[in-house]
Amino acid sequence: MMNGQGKSDRPEVPGKSPNNAGQPGAEGMEGSGLAKGNLLEPNASRTPSRPDAPSALEFGPFAVASRKRRGEGKPETFNFLGFTHICGKKRSGRFTVVRQTMRKRLQAKLSEVKTELRRRLHHSLPEVGQWLRSVVVGHYRYYGVPMNKPALHIFRFQTG
Repeated sequence: MMNGQGKSDRPEVPGKSPNNAGQPGAEGMEGSGLAKGNLLEPNASRTPSRPDAPSALEFGPFAVASRKRRGEGKPETFNFLGFTHICGKKRSGRFTVVRQTMRKRLQAKLSEVKTELRRRLHHSLPEVGQWLRSVVVGHYRYYGVPMNKPALHIFRFQTG
């Protein structure tokens, strides 16, 4: 690429046009102006609270004791990245997060494998076996975390 001076090794970078003198750029002003209806309170919430919005979860090493003290039972669980996260204990009695495969994801994957096996019913056995092995190995690699062995056994039993 030639930039007019006959040299091809110089990169041509477009210059930035200067802003009006003494005024900050538009990028810095985005969202900071007061529009009609904005509150002047500094600690006002940006999003209005919804009655159906989830509240903060009580989860962690002290959740069990504090919920027991209040008589509320076991701590809440939550689903994230295909796992159901549960408050648990190690054999030593220390707190740990138990990650189990989400039931919904497990059932969906099993039904997907079932329909794909139906579609491959008349393919050669080594070809189907190679495909099924790749599915099971991929499942084991993603969901193979500590304390998730029962869900892995279910998947292996159901697909095999």
